[in-house]
Amino acid sequence: MKIRVADDESTELLKHWDLTYKFINRAKENNSAVLVHCKKGISRSSSTVIAYAMKSYGWSLGEALNYVKQRRNCVTPNKGFMEQLKTYQGILAASSPFHKNNMYK
Repeated sequence: MKIRVADDESTELLKHWDLTYKFINRAKENNSAVLVHCKKGISRSSSTVIAYAMKSYGWSLGEALNYVKQRRNCVTPNKGFMEQLKTYQGILAASSPFHKNNMYK
């Protein structure tokens, strides 16, 4: 899977997260590895991994961001991606009691 997007605050990344979630889960079900990357691994790819963790594990944005930063300390989603991650957190919370309980951690 290739998703080509600019690392720009106006880039819409959220619309890809359900597809990337399904792709990663399918790979995991088949015991396959997945490499999520962008040019520097700081903003685009990290935002996608954070979104995946939020949905997969029911984590809040803060929990997912901290988890990813502990493994790659240079992770810094740009302002636009952070806003989209906040929106995604709200979408997940509205669709699942699992996420609602973890939203403000």
